[in-house]
Amino acid sequence: MYAFLTALTFSALTVSRFLRLTLLGALLLIVRAPHAAAQAVDPALDSLVGLFRDARGSTAILWRPAPGRVAVGFDGAEIRGLSGTSGRFTYGPSFGVATPVQGTILRSGTSLDTIIRREGDAVDRTYVRVPLRETPVSWDNGRARLSGTVILPTGAGPFPSLVMLQGAGSETRESSRVIAYWLAAHDVASLIYDKRSTGGSTGASFNVPFADLARDAIGGMKLLRGMLELRRDRIGLFGPSQGAWIALAATQIDPGIAFLILQSGDATSPLEQEMFRVISALKAERARGVARSVALADSDLVQIEAFRRLKFQHAMTGRAPDGWDAALAAARRASWFGLTGDGLPPGDFWVPNGAFDPMPALLSYRGPILSVLGARDISKDVQRNAAMMRDAFHRSGNARASVLIIENGNHGLFETTTGLPLAVELPNLTRVAPGYLDAILEFLAAVGRDR
Repeated sequence: MYAFLTALTFSALTVSRFLRLTLLGALLLIVRAPHAAAQAVDPALDSLVGLFRDARGSTAILWRPAPGRVAVGFDGAEIRGLSGTSGRFTYGPSFGVATPVQGTILRSGTSLDTIIRREGDAVDRTYVRVPLRETPVSWDNGRARLSGTVILPTGAGPFPSLVMLQGAGSETRESSRVIAYWLAAHDVASLIYDKRSTGGSTGASFNVPFADLARDAIGGMKLLRGMLELRRDRIGLFGPSQGAWIALAATQIDPGIAFLILQSGDATSPLEQEMFRVISALKAERARGVARSVALADSDLVQIEAFRRLKFQHAMTGRAPDGWDAALAAARRASWFGLTGDGLPPGDFWVPNGAFDPMPALLSYRGPILSVLGARDISKDVQRNAAMMRDAFHRSGNARASVLIIENGNHGLFETTTGLPLAVELPNLTRVAPGYLDAILEFLAAVGRDR
């Protein structure tokens, strides 16, 4: 129900402060509750993190979107940031706006297993903790040791399960916990883990080839295959944003991946996505009337993309492309040069991954795939990517693969009212885009029936 919160925009690694969509220097990086909701939080609230259910079967999920912050999600895909102390926590009209106060979450006495929701004149609703089973696990991939948590629903199982991948940047298992709790509420198990070199996981860096990150996830799948509570033939991957490329890379290594859920993924390479993203962001700024020292015409945007493409080619190959010196000299004379500068993009990511082509995996993988895109995701050419995926599935004859475009969904699959970059409008967002969560449940139900 809150999968959007694992969505991270592809890490910008861009060229200027103006173009850095801190789309989550950690929401995918993880959603960081905005400052307005970042009041002092009672440390005891951390112990309330979990899945709760009321007498009518409605759920409430409390999770940590960032250190020191706590948020709550309700049935209906509503999400709110919490603030408060002494067992009384309030929320406002949106994820990052705390006032005017619209509701209250109260601990029931000293209990950590019961909470009360009070909103306006409505009757108080009491939620009781669902006793999920959470087991710490670890596994090795070469010199990297991955650390995570297996979250099992109540009941005996065996359950289908998902390994939760990450988006770009430094992510711990906490960025996936909210979707894991939501899945558990619907009888699906999951493995959430810290990306290599973050949290409890080791490794020199997470800027390694996608194949290495894919093997990290495959190691987690092997661990799940040994658990009696899980169906060995129903273990899949959930890949948000950059994680979609990694999930597809994994299918080329492990033929036993049962299914894929791709959130805000691409049929194009990281390089092509990055070329589109920056120009799209500049166009969005221009449409909003954002004041900047450089007024950008369409011809300027064409020149910026052409120059940046040469810069990335330079960084990815380690040598200057033909015409580089002339292009650099011309760019330095352009009014927009301050938006790009002399520096090349960091090679630690772009050298191994910039040219990654997901198309071979889209064509060869024959298991069930649900690819979900937000119609108002300005970080990618949504229609082009959807068309490329559908064409690949048609060519491969994979009738169990589908692409869904969610109206009014942004990169994180929040319901957007503005179409602005996720980092800009995050504080005012209130819920997941309608249709997204239902699509996941319908897909998982079909996977469960599949033989």
